[in-house]
Amino acid sequence: MDNISFLKSSFIRIVAGHILIILSGVFYSVYWILQYYRQNSKPFIFSPLLIIISLILGISGALLLAFSLNDISGQITHQFKIRHILLLTTGFFIISFFITSFVFHRQFTSEIFFIVLWAGIEISCIYAFFNLHWFSLPQFIVSLVLAFICLSVSMVCYTIHYTLPERERFINGLIPYIVVSLYMLINMIILITNKPHLKYT
Repeated sequence: MDNISFLKSSFIRIVAGHILIILSGVFYSVYWILQYYRQNSKPFIFSPLLIIISLILGISGALLLAFSLNDISGQITHQFKIRHILLLTTGFFIISFFITSFVFHRQFTSEIFFIVLWAGIEISCIYAFFNLHWFSLPQFIVSLVLAFICLSVSMVCYTIHYTLPERERFINGLIPYIVVSLYMLINMIILITNKPHLKYT
């Protein structure tokens, strides 16, 4: 592909999107830890601010990834469109809704919605990376398997959350953010490591 500058700018935006989502998980984890370890029942003064920052970072990162993928797919593969992200995420949403409601008998919450949204976008990312030759076939397969593991672990954590004692509930609440952040960090490191060898074809 001759338009190298476009690819490089998209590459940077995709890495930035991953960083924003990782930071979103960090801010929410800080909020969760402070809420657990505060010494009285008085609300922590910065709690709303931490939640707002986490939401802004997470939504900004998701939008950046979605629109970057749409730009890349339109000019490179001519196959992968943003509608595929929406279809994939909708499929995850429907499956997770039925599993959560009828298997675990838990109300479908905003946390579950966001993890499903994340899974749809991130799996779309690694699919695009493979088609762009940013990921090798082994890297794509391993990353895909890990994405489904992260999704499964997060879904289980969310569905059993209110059945756990207080200490276990605190740890359980951190697990989804930790595994997702670590997974995205690994993908970002692979991208940056592969960058000098990327083939723009």
